[in-house]
Amino acid sequence: MSAEGLLLMAWTLWCALHSLLIANSSMAFQRRLLGRGFRFQRAAYVAFSLVTLIPLIQVTKGLDPEPVLVWTGLGRLVPAVGLALAALLFIAGGRHYSAGQFLGLAQWRSGTNSRLLSGGSALDTSGVLGLLRHPWYTATFLLLWSRNLTALEIQVNGLLSIYLVVGTLLEERKLVQEFGDRYLDYQRRVSMFVPWKWLRARMAMIRNAR
Repeated sequence: MSAEGLLLMAWTLWCALHSLLIANSSMAFQRRLLGRGFRFQRAAYVAFSLVTLIPLIQVTKGLDPEPVLVWTGLGRLVPAVGLALAALLFIAGGRHYSAGQFLGLAQWRSGTNSRLLSGGSALDTSGVLGLLRHPWYTATFLLLWSRNLTALEIQVNGLLSIYLVVGTLLEERKLVQEFGDRYLDYQRRVSMFVPWKWLRARMAMIRNAR
């Protein structure tokens, strides 16, 4: 097998392991196994993810350094706008999410483990969360694709995009289990990654106002 094929297998394994470690059954097993030490699970998970992700990124860049997708001329505005939107979404999401919860520091201190990045028990649908259910994931998509890309990076980004979609759908199943009808109503009103429902509602309001 070629080096590129082995690398894609490594990325697939990373995605699978990353998802497995936070699956419901896996989390339940870890809770039983670790006992009171489960409070450190999220921090260890984040550290493990980063430590294994950085070498994969470096190898990917080293194997195929020449981009095949290059934004030129006015097309350079596309990645510029994409990166700007990604930054805005990360900032806007950060106003509702807790960095301590995301990194596992809040769980470390409190010994609790909320499914929500906000760290609270209430479902927050205000601000940017009224436009998108997952603004940080949308920002991640934009970061993946808003740049010049090599042939290998296009394949890797395709794999990571599928992983993000599947992971988000699995996460939403957990949120429906936790919040029931409240989250189902939220799903009906607010789009997952692209604010189509918000745009349709605004367009309808404009038409009705005429």
